[in-house]
Parts: sequence; C-alpha cells; structure tokens
Amino acid sequence: MPVRKLKEFLDKNDVKYVTMNHSPAYTAQEVAARAHVPGKELAKTVMVNMDGKMAMAVLPASYQVDFHLLKEALGAKEIDLASEGEFGEMFPECELGAMPPFGNLYGMDVYVAESLTEDEEIVFNAGSHTELIKMAYGDFERLATPKILRFSSKYTPEIAGEEGSAMKIYDPKKILVPVDFSEMSPAVIQAAVEIGEIRNAEVDVLHVAEEPKIPSYHEDGYTPFGESYAPSTSFPNKLWEDTRARLERQLEGIVRKVPTRAKVKTTLLWGNPVKEIVREAESGNFDLIVMATHGREGMSRLFIGSVTEEVIRRASCPVFVIRAKVAEEHAGVSTIEEAEVS
Repeated sequence: MPVRKLKEFLDKNDVKYVTMNHSPAYTAQEVAARAHVPGKELAKTVMVNMDGKMAMAVLPASYQVDFHLLKEALGAKEIDLASEGEFGEMFPECELGAMPPFGNLYGMDVYVAESLTEDEEIVFNAGSHTELIKMAYGDFERLATPKILRFSSKYTPEIAGEEGSAMKIYDPKKILVPVDFSEMSPAVIQAAVEIGEIRNAEVDVLHVAEEPKIPSYHEDGYTPFGESYAPSTSFPNKLWEDTRARLERQLEGIVRKVPTRAKVKTTLLWGNPVKEIVREAESGNFDLIVMATHGREGMSRLFIGSVTEEVIRRASCPVFVIRAKVAEEHAGVSTIEEAEVS
C-alpha cells in the first residue's frame, strides 16, 4: 500500500491511480525492468541541495540530471546532489530512495524535466522499493504543482535489463572503479580491467579519502589522547603531503598486482565518498562504474544503505556491482597487505 500521506492526498483529490507491485529493486533502471515499465514513463526522484535548501528534481528513469542546466535554469549559486543523511528524516514513512515525487507534501519545491511531460501517464515509487503508482501525468502536474524546466539528457544507449544482460548491449569506453582499500578492492579492479580488455575501455581506479583530522595543539604542546581533534584546515602541510603520497602509493600498488592489458590510471580525491564518486563519474564522462557490495566495514555490512547503494541511486551512468561471491573467486589476485607500499 502507498504511504499513508500520499494515499490520503490522492484519494482526497479524487485521482484515479493504479498500484503496481514488483520484486525489490533499488535503481530506476532495475525498477523499470522488473515492473515492465518503459524507462521514459518511470519517474525517478533525485534529491538536490540548492543553495542550502532541499528540493526534488523529477525526470524519466532513462534520463540523467544535467546539473549545469538545472543551476542555470534556477539561477542558483550552488546546486549538488543531496546525501541520504541530509534528507532521510524528511520522509519518515518512506524507504530511503523510494520517495514519491510529491515534494509539496513534504514542504519542498518540485522541478520536473520537460522530457517527463511528453507521456500521458507517469509511474513512480509509492514509498517503498516494491511498489509503484501509475496515474495520468496531467493529474500529477495539477496536484504536485511542479516547475517545469529543461535539465535532463538521455542515456546513450538506454539500458534496462537484469544484471548480467546489460553488458551484452552496452559498450563502455571509460570505466570508473571506486575502491576503499578493503579486501574486496582487488577483485573489483580485476573485474573492471577484464571488462576494459574486452571492450578496449579506459579504466580509472579511484579512492576518495575523507579529510584527515589530527590532535589539536595547546600552547604547551599536543592535546592529550582522548581529547578533541582539530579540523583538517590545521593539518600541517608536510603531514598532508605525506598522507597523500602514502595513499597514492597504496592505490598504485593495488593496481600493479592486477594483471591487465587495459589502460589503467589512478585518481585520489578528498571529500564525501558518494558525492565525489558521482561528481567524478559525471565530470569525467565515464559511462560505467564498477563497485563492490561491501567495503571496509566488512561482509557483515548490509548492501542497502552503503556507499554503493547511494552511488547507484545518484550516478548519471550505469553501475555494475560485484558481489561477495565474485570477490572470493578473485581473492588470489592480491591482498591489501601485499598491495601496500610503505
């Protein structure tokens, strides 16, 4: 059943709609495939932070947000993807990433891509990862009162299919491989370079490091253990450079342990992992991301809620996920301890 707030709103306004159930799916493309809905009709909701204010950007599943166009259309100073930590509590009835595109029910603006207005019907998440609502687009526009703008561009080619079948119809030329130096990292790189060799694609292995913190200084010396830490703005240049150099050597060391004929390079960035991965994929014109289901927190970490899941929801290109079983099969390629260079 749709979330109560949405159902009551639609019923109160005498709107005709149909609910559709499907097996659990977490990306717009997965949902479209499992519910047998054309990607053009399935509306995905992308949460954006516009000058410090949350808003919804709604567009077809087979399209991606062009943040430059959106920023220009809105006259915003800054606009970026919002993290789940920023908006999760705004939708208490909804599962994360399954919010319906009715921002007006949650006190926020809704911006709809022109490309979504071309069909007579619209299908969208009803608050969970297993249920959709189908209704007339005209009714949606009348009730959600969105601002219609031009800010989307189409995937080329459009992909909609089960895992495993996508690679048969997709021909990536630039592959981004985010790693976190966990035990699964070598297997993910191995899988990516195998795709790269088959498709003659460039492979870029990326590590996003969160900004370091160090003990604060007192007038009489270092802060004792257990006390607060200073922000990275006070990080001494020499220590910062040493940290960067160590991470770069570690990243290059992992790559060297993976036999490949593909073109592989490495990139090190600082910041929020989800935002930096998504931004790098878009700015670098990557057409495939290869990631692991689990990271540094180990195999006990649930896939849902992980960095990988957030990247899947926000990336402007397809994401190929390497599961734990695959990583175990590739475990002999390298280990993190072997790959580290002191």
